[in-house]
Amino acid sequence: DSSGKALYYEITSDIYLNDVNSGSYTNDWVINLYSTDAYRFIGNVDGNCHTVYGLYANNKWKSRIALFPYLGANAAVKNIRLSNAKLTTTVDSKVYIGGIAAQVMGANVTVSGCSLESSEITALAANSVIGGIIASAEDKAPVVNNCAFIGTLNKAGTAVTAGGIVGLAYTKNATVRNCYSVGSFPVYSDNATN
Repeated sequence: DSSGKALYYEITSDIYLNDVNSGSYTNDWVINLYSTDAYRFIGNVDGNCHTVYGLYANNKWKSRIALFPYLGANAAVKNIRLSNAKLTTTVDSKVYIGGIAAQVMGANVTVSGCSLESSEITALAANSVIGGIIASAEDKAPVVNNCAFIGTLNKAGTAVTAGGIVGLAYTKNATVRNCYSVGSFPVYSDNATN
């Protein structure tokens, strides 16, 4: 929200973005956001434990791919489940791909009670950062609680940094509690959290 207001949202039923039963993924999830403060999501979302099915991104223009490309100061995302998500981008430079957030950039950000299952995240470009829940936690001590990733993290590029929960924590004060990941994924960084 470019107005700078922290808004509150609730998900009241399951959401079907693509037909996961047929494997037909045609609706590409693209949010046109930038990393400036005005375009970071700073609201609160409660998924009420509902599931978003078939989140799909395969876009050649976006370098931040996630349900929320950027989370800014005081953002809170909780109780959202993603199932059968397929996330990648054909951008040929460094990308950030996460299930819930691509980049966390601000103080007092929390992600809790969120999960991905039967999902796949793929980085094609070198030096990319991918994470099951958050790709990159960049400052101000974000907190990730009670989250899970069940799926696959793939890489085609070299020197990809990956983690089952957080791909890369640039801040030493990031907190990850009561989280787990199960699946197949490469890890190339001591800062990755699984």
